[in-house]
Amino acid sequence: MGMGEPLHNVEALVAALAILQHPDGIDLGSRRITVSTSGPTKGFQQFLESDTKVKLALSLHAAIDSVRSKLVPRGGSGTVRDIKKMATDWFAKTGRDVTFEYVLIDGINDRNEDADALADLCDSHVNVNVIPMNPVNFAPSLVAPSPESTDRFAARLESRGVVVHLRRQRGDDVAAACGQLALTETTDS
Repeated sequence: MGMGEPLHNVEALVAALAILQHPDGIDLGSRRITVSTSGPTKGFQQFLESDTKVKLALSLHAAIDSVRSKLVPRGGSGTVRDIKKMATDWFAKTGRDVTFEYVLIDGINDRNEDADALADLCDSHVNVNVIPMNPVNFAPSLVAPSPESTDRFAARLESRGVVVHLRRQRGDDVAAACGQLALTETTDS
């Protein structure tokens, strides 16, 4: 997750998933594989039509388009409304719930209005992973809210009937937490 957009190359993605699931391959069950995407609309439609059986996580990060467009570079990624439709279409086709991935950033997408907009997007077939922002050296101003603010955000979602999984930060002390592996500086010796 977080290492490129899988729906920019659906053919290769579907082929790789077939190998991972085949008894002569890795033989992973479909419920043990999650495809995480920011939701390019063209790629999503092609993936949906492939009838691949896996779990789906949509990287939302904001339920208000003006905020999401700052956090998720478009690159073909859909609007909040598009993401909602993807979740609905996925559930209708597969019968499987969808996860909205939501990296929580202090002062950017952690307000009450953000939680309310997110709750408005969530039907009974959607759950939300709330992931406090892990520190990254290329964006020092992007930080996680306090644990109390994070808990308050999650509780507000839960009070609206949203199934919330609150991820606690792990691995950030060795730069191995979510979002920290993609952009690290290396020096030549």
